[in-house]
Amino acid sequence: MQHVRSISRSLGCCLIRYLEQVAALGVGLPWTKGVAITPLPEPAKPAYLAELVGDALAHGATLANADAGGGTLRGALLTPPVLIGVTPKMRVFHEEQFGPVLPIAAFDDVAAVHDAVRASWNGQQAALFTGDAAAAAPLIDMLSTVVGRINLNVQCSRGPDCLPFAGRRSSAMGTMSVTEALRGEGVADYRRASTRITAETASATQALHLRLPDGAVMLRTVGINVDAEEQPVEYGISWFAGDRVTLTVGEG
Repeated sequence: MQHVRSISRSLGCCLIRYLEQVAALGVGLPWTKGVAITPLPEPAKPAYLAELVGDALAHGATLANADAGGGTLRGALLTPPVLIGVTPKMRVFHEEQFGPVLPIAAFDDVAAVHDAVRASWNGQQAALFTGDAAAAAPLIDMLSTVVGRINLNVQCSRGPDCLPFAGRRSSAMGTMSVTEALRGEGVADYRRASTRITAETASATQALHLRLPDGAVMLRTVGINVDAEEQPVEYGISWFAGDRVTLTVGEG
């Protein structure tokens, strides 16, 4: 998970409470009572997280909880470092770390959050903390096409283990439709400009996937979608089992 927190500069007072809550997390071995942060499970993870923190500090970030031991690494046990002043120039802003590094990026305009989210390659979860439903609505609308789960006034967390751990874009299962994918890249609307349909003989692999006999005829479509300015935004090729598809062509 990325774990990048975005906070309005006008809410900087909340940082004090955040640091207090991080400091209250017990750090130690898993069988110790009251422990919330345990050793990292992957041999290479400590060095990787140390690289992320070092890169952020080298590019101007500040370790806000240094006095409380934030960033201290003892073997595979990392006391969560809280990084403030995080910017897109830093690796920790973009990389999915799956660790207890806590980067915080400030913004002046919510449009900056839109831009950062849309430019990101991943999309697992997002959490919104607000008392203003009207202000949150546009963010929820935007995030609904980018992340797999939106949390309101509660932190990101594991779901029930009986449910899949899904994500969008290049995260987890990467579930997303063409419409959602284009919307996530800033294409609010589009239309089909053309579809070319041809009949082809299925290869052995295609026949296997479409559950057809070897040498069966299938339909191949090549579609081009364009945005409101008639610029191509998507080129797609699909194959269908010819005996299971009915095509209706109308005037367009």
